[in-house]
Amino acid sequence: MDFLPRLWCGFGALLIAVGIGLGAWHAHGLTEQLDSHAYTSFGRGLQQQYIAGLGLLAAGILLRGGASRLGHMAAAGIFVGAVMFCGDVYIGALTGEGFGIAPMGGSITILSWVLLGGDILFSGDRLKGFK
Repeated sequence: MDFLPRLWCGFGALLIAVGIGLGAWHAHGLTEQLDSHAYTSFGRGLQQQYIAGLGLLAAGILLRGGASRLGHMAAAGIFVGAVMFCGDVYIGALTGEGFGIAPMGGSITILSWVLLGGDILFSGDRLKGFK
């Protein structure tokens, strides 16, 4: 497996592992500390983090067989967008005011998913497992 597909799998696993830790804190440590809106926002950030982590694991596996630059850029965008979105949501939920980058992170993530889907859809025989 090439370096970049391993990197996406590693980043995906890292997002999931951190998400599980934050999820435990959310369920057991934040229930009394946050108001209902902040608690719900934190939970939505967790959902997006899990989705991004699983998506990066899948992208790393799919892109191992001769991915294009577009596929790798999409995977990078999923990671960066998830960190921006989820990080800002978490900070906003915990402090009452984030940095205001969640919309940009969300937009990057959405665009990256579209690019990854297009890369897979139009890959021809380039990607293993899609012949």
